[in-house]
Amino acid sequence: VERVRFTSSGTEATLMALRLARSFTGKTKFIRFKTHFHGWHDHMTTGYANHFDGTATAGVLDNIANNVVLVSPQDISEIQEVIANDDDIAAVIVEPTGSSFGMVPMGEEFLSSVREITAANGILLVFDEVVTGFRCSPGGAQEAYGITPDLTTMAKILAGGLPGGAVGGPRAGATRAVARAGKLCPQEIVELIIEAEALG
Repeated sequence: VERVRFTSSGTEATLMALRLARSFTGKTKFIRFKTHFHGWHDHMTTGYANHFDGTATAGVLDNIANNVVLVSPQDISEIQEVIANDDDIAAVIVEPTGSSFGMVPMGEEFLSSVREITAANGILLVFDEVVTGFRCSPGGAQEAYGITPDLTTMAKILAGGLPGGAVGGPRAGATRAVARAGKLCPQEIVELIIEAEALG
């Protein structure tokens, strides 16, 4: 993580990460893993403790729930099938050590496969390190596993026990004009939006 945008909570950080992914891929849907928790905004209410079929929870619009694709943890074939049959996937978001604060772990080999698939298909990979950031290692789960996501969300310990969060990614290395021409890979696109946010 080389560029950071601070937020008021982890929920805001994951919401911003999805907005960034949608903005710069031009796609609307994202993949989530069942039982993984990513905050309380409307995109994250299904598939955590209930509604594993993807239907909207009370108070959430159907159109929002329809843009969330729930998949089973550790099933790489399911992710491959979703991506093969839907070209509107902007991002994959994951708790890199698994759900329930890592009590249901994700395998390193599985995460590496997800990184390869997303990179090959122009899909952003988001590591939700709200729980794992600075805990697994000083560089979070991504340092411990040696896997670099396109975006990272953080909170909790980041703010020293006070309300706070952040979304971060790599430093910018190209121009916005090139990005709009569709000549950048997802990671380069993320670099541009974070730089733009930092510059105001």
